[in-house]
Amino acid sequence: MSELNGDDLKKLIESNARSIEALSASHSEIAEAQRRAEKEMADMRETFGQEMAALRETLADLARFQANALANCNNAVANLNYALADVVKKQGETSAETYRLINKLESRQGEIVKVMKLLVEKSGESENKE
Repeated sequence: MSELNGDDLKKLIESNARSIEALSASHSEIAEAQRRAEKEMADMRETFGQEMAALRETLADLARFQANALANCNNAVANLNYALADVVKKQGETSAETYRLINKLESRQGEIVKVMKLLVEKSGESENKE
């Protein structure tokens, strides 16, 4: 290496000092940018965690709502089945009562026919006597 004179050496030292200052400033900027990025990541993780907790809570609420709705539907179906069974029972009772009344009316109709025959016979006998 050739020998440097005092001015060249001074310029080289100043240039190196400026380079070191620029490098130090860049390093500080990089460190600050990294710190900000790490803070943003931590904030994002916290926000994500909160959003996931809210989502889990919402899904749990939805599951409870669906379970309640399904239970209500099952109760409604059970009530309908009970009501339908009651209607069928009452329909059977009504049919039985209807047939009982029909039989009673037929029995009475037979009795009325007998009475009418007797009346006709009596009426015929009365006319014959006159």
